[in-house]
Amino acid sequence: MALNNIKSESIVENLFKELDFIILRSRAIRLSVQGTNNISLKNRLKKEFMALNCRLVNIQSTILDIYKFTNVEVSLSGLLLEKCKRINSQVYDNRELFFT
Repeated sequence: MALNNIKSESIVENLFKELDFIILRSRAIRLSVQGTNNISLKNRLKKEFMALNCRLVNIQSTILDIYKFTNVEVSLSGLLLEKCKRINSQVYDNRELFFT
């Protein structure tokens, strides 16, 4: 059982890094959309933002599976789940950029 927890926690570390990338990139996209008038650039940024959003949903699903699998109340997967929820709300706020 301990070996499975070690494997899941190493996966969690990689997901932490990917979530950090997603939030940094979505912030950069937000700033780029606000600072440009180029329609084709805005379309490319919108596609990238949607791809990041899909990846976030996939990561959240994976995190939930890992969290259900671990029996420990306080774990990296629990922290990752909380971080994912917060990032999801931040990304949701950025969606408004594409509907204005």
